[in-house]
Amino acid sequence: MRKKKENWLGKILLLFFVVMIVLGFTVPGFIDDGQQQFVEPRICQTDTDCYLMCGEEGVEPVTVLCSQNLCQQNSCSEGNYYPYSNEGITFTLIVEENGFSVDLVGNEKDIFVKLSGSSVSLFSSGLSLGQVLEKVGLKIDSDLGSVFVNGEQNYAYSEFVPEDGDKVRIVYSEIEA
Repeated sequence: MRKKKENWLGKILLLFFVVMIVLGFTVPGFIDDGQQQFVEPRICQTDTDCYLMCGEEGVEPVTVLCSQNLCQQNSCSEGNYYPYSNEGITFTLIVEENGFSVDLVGNEKDIFVKLSGSSVSLFSSGLSLGQVLEKVGLKIDSDLGSVFVNGEQNYAYSEFVPEDGDKVRIVYSEIEA
């Protein structure tokens, strides 16, 4: 008789723990319902990979910058730190290697940075020279390359934000042994 009571008590405790586990996983889901959902970062190669459709009906296109192979805005509720502007700024970018000028080639699918010879047009305020060089696939080795902005050497070139009419010159030279 005692064994049946222990068995019955064990079943009640087991059922109680199962109910507690179920409640433990479902109740927090109801409580956090109003909080903002996390959006996964989107991988990209060019700016055209990062378009968003926003607005009340989801028909308003938003142009988003692709930097370091990640879209800089992943949902319509996030802030856009680099909004697209139809009015671009233009500056000159000259790259020289051992006294010869090097032509830079941009990607046609990049919307924020456009190249035309040594002229660079930026279609968002706040884009740094480091982001521009990333778009053209240029990485500067501090031992071999020097950056001059408006005739003065600039050591913090990756953070420099070009303005309309600036002249940026990057000079590469070989180290002589």
